Amino acid sequence: MAISAGRGQAALRRARWSVAGAEYFLTICTNRRRRGLEDPLTQGSILAAAKRMNEEAVWKLRTAVVMRDQVHLLIALGERMELAEAVRLFKGRSSVALRRVGLLGQAGYFEHRMRNEEKLLPVFQYIFLNPYHSGLLNADEKWAGYFCSDEDWAWLRRSLKQRSHSRSGLGRSPFSALRREGGRRLIAA
Repeated sequence: MAISAGRGQAALRRARWSVAGAEYFLTICTNRRRRGLEDPLTQGSILAAAKRMNEEAVWKLRTAVVMRDQVHLLIALGERMELAEAVRLFKGRSSVALRRVGLLGQAGYFEHRMRNEEKLLPVFQYIFLNPYHSGLLNADEKWAGYFCSDEDWAWLRRSLKQRSHSRSGLGRSPFSALRREGGRRLIAA
């Protein structure tokens, strides 16, 4: 069956695959990328909303980071709802924390379904190192807006110790090649 792509975000939604059990890298931004999420209370509220979705089996939260103007998550989608519904629920729950600091969420979101051949380590490293590479804290400090599941943290911590924390590729977006090829997708929620 041929898919008629059409134009705009509606076309992207028609061509999206929402697969239970599949892993997705998500980026959700504030409206107009306004900053204000660096407050630990706000970060904690947003991470609590993501963890609640984990407890409700909407998704399995692998790792996440709340930055100044965006949230990055790596999740495995559960069977309860499709990806768009899950993101809509998360954004709705997070909106309370955003409004508390005078912010709104952006209308869409970025998603990338991880393919079998794609390695997860660069995504975990990107999410973990994002606040450090953004200059938000020193190497010896901990970012309050970071979460990693216990089982994933065990192997991620070992891999971080094995690698140098130089800027020689570690922490660059694992999707830079995808962006160059025009594969970046902004989806309306």
